Amino acid sequence: MDSDWIRVKEPLNRDEKMFINLKSGECLWEPPMNAKIRECSEQWWELFDERTQRFYYYNSSTMETKWEKPGGSELIVIPLHKLKVMKQQQQHHTQQQFRRTTLPSTIGRRIAQQTTTSTTTSDKESQTVETLKVLIDCETQTDQQLLLNQPLFQPQHLRRAEKENSLKDYLMSEARFAEEEVAMKINKEKAKEKRKEEKNKVDKAEKAEEKHEENLELFAKENIKRHLKKGGVNLLLKRKESMKGMLIWTKNSIKQPMIATIMNIGGGMKQEAILCFKLIQEWCGDRHMERSAGDEELSEEEQRLAIANELIAKGVNKGVCLRDEIYVQLCRQTTENPSEESCRRGLMLISLCLFYFGPSSKFAPYLLSFLSKHKMREEQCVRVAQAKLEKRMNLMRQGFNEIETGGFTKRAGGSKELRMVLNAIAEGNPGWFGESLQETMTRQTDEIKNGGGKYIERRLPWIQVELSETILKLGGAQTEGIFRIGPDFEEMATIRLAIDCHSFLNRIEFDRATDDVNIYASLLKQWFRELQTPVIPYSLYDKCLANCENPKEALDIILNQLPIINKLSIGHLIRFLQVFSAPQNVAKTKMDENNLSMVWSPNILRSPPPNNTFNNSAASSSSSFNHTLNSHHSSALLPSHSSSLFENTRKEMLFMKTLIKHLNTSFIQGMI
Repeated sequence: MDSDWIRVKEPLNRDEKMFINLKSGECLWEPPMNAKIRECSEQWWELFDERTQRFYYYNSSTMETKWEKPGGSELIVIPLHKLKVMKQQQQHHTQQQFRRTTLPSTIGRRIAQQTTTSTTTSDKESQTVETLKVLIDCETQTDQQLLLNQPLFQPQHLRRAEKENSLKDYLMSEARFAEEEVAMKINKEKAKEKRKEEKNKVDKAEKAEEKHEENLELFAKENIKRHLKKGGVNLLLKRKESMKGMLIWTKNSIKQPMIATIMNIGGGMKQEAILCFKLIQEWCGDRHMERSAGDEELSEEEQRLAIANELIAKGVNKGVCLRDEIYVQLCRQTTENPSEESCRRGLMLISLCLFYFGPSSKFAPYLLSFLSKHKMREEQCVRVAQAKLEKRMNLMRQGFNEIETGGFTKRAGGSKELRMVLNAIAEGNPGWFGESLQETMTRQTDEIKNGGGKYIERRLPWIQVELSETILKLGGAQTEGIFRIGPDFEEMATIRLAIDCHSFLNRIEFDRATDDVNIYASLLKQWFRELQTPVIPYSLYDKCLANCENPKEALDIILNQLPIINKLSIGHLIRFLQVFSAPQNVAKTKMDENNLSMVWSPNILRSPPPNNTFNNSAASSSSSFNHTLNSHHSSALLPSHSSSLFENTRKEMLFMKTLIKHLNTSFIQGMI
């Protein structure tokens, strides 16, 4: 009997004493008389979970909870569940008497505060059952609450003072606070992840910004050769300019090209690069313009236009390496230029050159970054240069590799043509080719409102209407091979440039006697092909192919699923092509529905580009730029399997043929 008494350890107050008889279930506040008290270093309580109908065990020292009964000779397991059963068998009057008693100490504090009667020393024995109730009621905790009682989940900063909690209060409050702590931790983790995401976006933007600002220097490190400094001592000691010094304005001439690779190219390319720098200095006014015998009567403006004409001719004729050299030299002369007028002229020359030739795919993003970060970026000429360059880069993303090798270059046509381009730049006109349908409509609406005179509402792109009408006026409907035979490139480039710089308030001028109708037919195809997004959006490409032989579904796509401007534009084109598909015209043009579909489907339908097209950021390296460009061209325009290529091409032609044959275009009649 003596060995059946054990002292119960209270977690918060180790000095609190309560003694339980493991056999009888008797509980006392004072040590029992003539009884031996068992002590152990580790004490476990056996409790019962009503929800799972299983026993579990609670360590009063470490507050650990587990399902398996602990083993070991040095520990004691107190069967609180059995004591609970004993308590339920107590007499009813004993229970009533015990309810009115108070529990001194930390364990009974909460119950003591709920009664108005005081206790005496003789009442302590009667308090044992109520204390036992407090201990046994802890069995109602759930598995989650038991888990939260682990030391790992103990929110120390939320605990009450030791003497203000009973064991029940402690366990229940710890479970509640632990739940709140877990929820708080989860919310903190979510907030932390959100902040981390936002920080990553900011860091990414900042890094892109830093790279954006440094990109020209990065290009210089990889491609520009540092020149020897001026001065006898510097030349003697072979001191070289710093990389920063190579990228800022200089009043001196250069003895070597800026781009190192030009040194390895023959054909007098080195001397051409040096001469280009001289021309740039003369254009900007940093160098006295040298007059030849025939230039004495020319005005300063005429001489400057002659300089621009010569520089553009060199860029067009000598290839992409010299073009990059010209743009690098222009970037240098417009960086930290002490003369604002000289800097503005240099930026104007960049914009002017972009109407005739562009940089390589390697240097294009660097140049775009330079323009977007320039201190004079709000100038009209800089905005036009940015827009023109972005159009070229967009065409390269679409797979127009010929734009880099010379397919979209043009020789300058003299002072008159250069004045036309400069006037377009001054008006903020970056050209009409390569725009989106929406931007084209916005620009022409703005021009109508700002141009004065009677307001004429236009619902179609003016360039499409004008080119279509010009083709018909030049007898295109009776011209054999119309849309199939290519025109003279130089003539077409000259007319294209004139249209690009053209204000749509004035009609396109043409000469019925000399102009080749195939020029305007090719320009109409080019305009559709170079739209930023195809007239039939990428999102409908697969649907068009799937319904290429289903007239009802194909017409539903055009009439009900396209944006209104796309619907009107494609409707006008189909109505225009239906003129050529008329039997009386086919007999002369030899272009029936099948032939028209073949030449026009690539300009109307484009397969969606891959998701990872090359980045416009100037920090992109040349290798990744070219690799992505090539991979896009191969994946977007040339499917991996030849059978897929031929099948898609066949379906594109069938879809176009279905529209020409079945689309009722009366809704477009009389519309401009």
